[in-house]
Amino acid sequence: MRIYIVRHGKAHQDSTSGTDFDRELMNRGRRQAQWLAEHFAQLDEPPTVLVSSPVVRARQTAEIVAAALKIDVRFDDRLDTETSADAALEIIAEHTGPGPLAIFGHNPTFSALASHIVGEPIGLKTGQCFCADVDAENPVGSGSSPDLLRFTH
Repeated sequence: MRIYIVRHGKAHQDSTSGTDFDRELMNRGRRQAQWLAEHFAQLDEPPTVLVSSPVVRARQTAEIVAAALKIDVRFDDRLDTETSADAALEIIAEHTGPGPLAIFGHNPTFSALASHIVGEPIGLKTGQCFCADVDAENPVGSGSSPDLLRFTH
């Protein structure tokens, strides 16, 4: 099964509400998400299921991708900023769809998740996407053909 682990785009340091949950994407973060959306749309097998953290910056990133792919986003509280790699692995294990899965969330969880999947250190910066083919029933250590997609403009 192919999975895409997407760290949200670059976000503002503060929010109007003063909470971390409400931090929105900066213009650069929107451009990162749009670049990713365009990249996904050109793939032979783009993600068919999108699952995102409900936190605003991740939600905005996922919604930009969803609009380009013309599919819906499912929001899952297990992908909040305090989640563990194990919780993200549960979401991956639950995916039974025929096509690739993309999950949208935060560090340090997503860097740890990518590292667990391939068995080597992976660091995801904002707006980056880690792609790997995994064994759906046991993704830890099963990742092959890892690729890191990044907005470079």
